[in-house]
Amino acid sequence: MSSSNSTRVKKSSKDDKKKAHASSSSSTNLNDSNSKEKERGADMEFKQYAGISPDIISHYAEQAMIETRLTEDVCNVLSEDINYKLRYIINEALLKARLCGRDVISSNDIEETFTSLSIDKVHGASDSPIWMPFTYNNQSFLYLDDSIVDLVQITEEENNTYVQYGDFEIVSNWYPEPNPTSPALKNYFVSACQSLTGSDEELRDMVLKDISENPQVGQIAQWFYHFAYFLLINNITFDSLTVVALDLVETLENSPLNSVSVSTKQLRLLVRLLLQRLLLSYNAPDVLRKMCFTLSILCLRCSLKEMTLAKVKQKLETIPSDQILSLLSIIYYLGVDAIKEIFLPHVTFFFDKIPLSPDQPNVIHTVLAIYNVICKAEILSTYVHNWFDVLIENELVIYWPPSCCEITDVEKLNPNFAVMKSKLIKTRRKISGTQNVIIGKTTLLLPELNRGKNRKLRKCCDHSLLSYIL
Repeated sequence: MSSSNSTRVKKSSKDDKKKAHASSSSSTNLNDSNSKEKERGADMEFKQYAGISPDIISHYAEQAMIETRLTEDVCNVLSEDINYKLRYIINEALLKARLCGRDVISSNDIEETFTSLSIDKVHGASDSPIWMPFTYNNQSFLYLDDSIVDLVQITEEENNTYVQYGDFEIVSNWYPEPNPTSPALKNYFVSACQSLTGSDEELRDMVLKDISENPQVGQIAQWFYHFAYFLLINNITFDSLTVVALDLVETLENSPLNSVSVSTKQLRLLVRLLLQRLLLSYNAPDVLRKMCFTLSILCLRCSLKEMTLAKVKQKLETIPSDQILSLLSIIYYLGVDAIKEIFLPHVTFFFDKIPLSPDQPNVIHTVLAIYNVICKAEILSTYVHNWFDVLIENELVIYWPPSCCEITDVEKLNPNFAVMKSKLIKTRRKISGTQNVIIGKTTLLLPELNRGKNRKLRKCCDHSLLSYIL
């Protein structure tokens, strides 16, 4: 009995092991099949939807000329967000198509999805596009066959005016890639800097001329901008080195090759430094004019000009009275835009500060220069003129704008002087030597004829109407 029981127990244990092994193998098979299905689903999803990679977003940012370079994390976040929204729109369109019994979405499905999700559509594509097929790597693709547009013919057509708003900045790269660490460029840069800071003015002028004309300097143009920034930030008490730095910046900006090679970030630092030295420290009149002129050259770049105007407006209320000359000089050299945005809206602030300035002659001279710009730009109002008149009444000259009369009639442009002279003589016959003149049935009193009967009239030099005052 004991032997039979032991054999039964052994058989049951073997059966249990077989069942456990079968269940474990079935579970592993199920897990493998599930993992394969997940991978297959992921592959299908990857093939089903198209996405925008972070590299493409960085390329878009460069093409859109965004100043700050997007980091890799920012590009990844933007890519995930854009891809999620694209997949959401495509999924909604697929649901609408499948409800209609279709497995392929159409443009109408996308439009209905945009309408239901309240997404603004960007128009501009053709209503009836012509798709052209082509094959690449055993894959068929379609591209839009657009008609060729002749821009020259369109621009030469009559009654066509095209206005392009906005300002552009060029992000440039030097091709082929330079090797700024080469010994030749290093020696050139060191020799040029030593000559610029030396005492030989003739040699300094030769170096500035070579920097402006040498095409190889474009590779190390940023070095010279940085050297000028270094001179301006470390040599505040030495006007000679300040003038050298300003001449160097002016030379680089007037050179088209060097000015394109520099980065906007470096120019912003240079403009901020110039504003700090102008508004927070004393500068000699000659150095002040030179700094303002260099600042105006830098502000020919629209982004730098906007930044300068914003900085000046931000610091306007905190500028002391002894720096009013620097502020007025900046406004004058920046031109009409600075006068409109800074001077005219705060005219009472300036005229309250001007009498407190210690350098009255130069301040009055700068104010008169600003008044001249205001008059020539035809933006003078009675309110502003009264302030100028109160401040400098003995030195202000009335500005009469020239009157331009456009003559459209050809006969008036080339008059017949013989007929004109005869008409003038007939008109003079009607004027008596008394106190009136008869024109038709109307009698006009001329009291001015009573005085000076024996006066001598000036003879006319020619027979044009411009010589007669009627």
